[in-house]
Amino acid sequence: MDTLLFIIAVYSLISVLFVLVNVLFSNIQILANLNTQIREKKISTLKHKISIVIPAYNESKTIAVSVNSIMSNSYPYRQVIIVNDGSTDETAQELSKLKQKYNDLVIVNQKNKGKSAALNNALFNYVTGDIMLVLDADSLASPDALAHLNLTFQDSKICAVSSNIRVLHPKKFIEWAQFFEYLFSSHNRGGQVPLNIQYIIGGAGSAFRVPLLKQVGGYDINTPTEDIALSLKLIDHFGNKKWVFGYAQETIFYTMPVHYYRELIKQRLRWRYGQIYALIKYKRLMFNRSQKYTFLFSFIRLPFSFLGIVGLLVGPFLTFTSFLALLMLDYYLFFGIALLFGLMLLFTLANEPKISTNDKAKLIAFSPVLCILLSVTSFVEFISLILSFKKIRQAVKIGEANATWNHVSR
Repeated sequence: MDTLLFIIAVYSLISVLFVLVNVLFSNIQILANLNTQIREKKISTLKHKISIVIPAYNESKTIAVSVNSIMSNSYPYRQVIIVNDGSTDETAQELSKLKQKYNDLVIVNQKNKGKSAALNNALFNYVTGDIMLVLDADSLASPDALAHLNLTFQDSKICAVSSNIRVLHPKKFIEWAQFFEYLFSSHNRGGQVPLNIQYIIGGAGSAFRVPLLKQVGGYDINTPTEDIALSLKLIDHFGNKKWVFGYAQETIFYTMPVHYYRELIKQRLRWRYGQIYALIKYKRLMFNRSQKYTFLFSFIRLPFSFLGIVGLLVGPFLTFTSFLALLMLDYYLFFGIALLFGLMLLFTLANEPKISTNDKAKLIAFSPVLCILLSVTSFVEFISLILSFKKIRQAVKIGEANATWNHVSR
């Protein structure tokens, strides 16, 4: 038992140190962005027109809140497009009400073809901006999100960026688990930017330069996760030496947490299946000696992505660290783990915007139970990965994947 505890403790330490390294690199990126913004204040800032595209399928319960958050944003140079992908609920009626409220709102109704088709329809037929921002119909924008996004794209080398996504109003145990998971994953993305090895510009708040997006033909239709596939598609075409795939920490969007474990597994199954499918589809990028790609990306980042997926299989062992420590009355191990997670939270929250010092202190108080909280998503990822293996075999065999909408209860 002592040997098992030692192994689990070492695994926990490595996991925490990995997060701390990500936070370190993320903070380096934050300082670099700060210096850039200081320089930008001394010159005239380019005002990009941002086209916000919201694909919607049966989103009658959330679409109004999402649109209101964008329309009330402080940045005026924008265009808002909603593509109703053949919804069968009251989405069309809700959009009609929103059109009466916001005359400049662009509403597109199409037959049900899937999220990728809805995004491509907007991109090639309605988008008039320099930057295209994709927002989920159940996500909200912070009041100055678009203004910060405009500042990020002052760097002419940026091809695409992901935003800082936070879970809105967590209450249940499963929702708090997602809150902390999103918090750490955001810094994980930020930590990859200084080395320019990020390859997932995904989810709500993903933004792209429109000319480059059109040049690659927009989104792939037959892929389970259109965002990951598009990111690799852009890197495949343009490379990551001359172009930057970044992270906009100050650009904050909020997403609703998943309320039920079964639904969370359903969500993560699509994410994990889509990631593996996209990596297989663009496997030619791995160990690629082309001058378009950096060595770190082709020879380190992508191979380690597969190792990271395999690592999900041993992730649940982290769950037992605190439990075993308490069962064995090993209080030193328990408090050691709590201290590590406390340091991890402290460094993660240090430069996190729009969180008060008081709220940061309250979040750090979660440290003793953070291992248990994160074990929820660890188990979910484990189950989702196992379930995705069969889907991957089928998709590779027939040469395409299922790209239908995949809603979860929120």
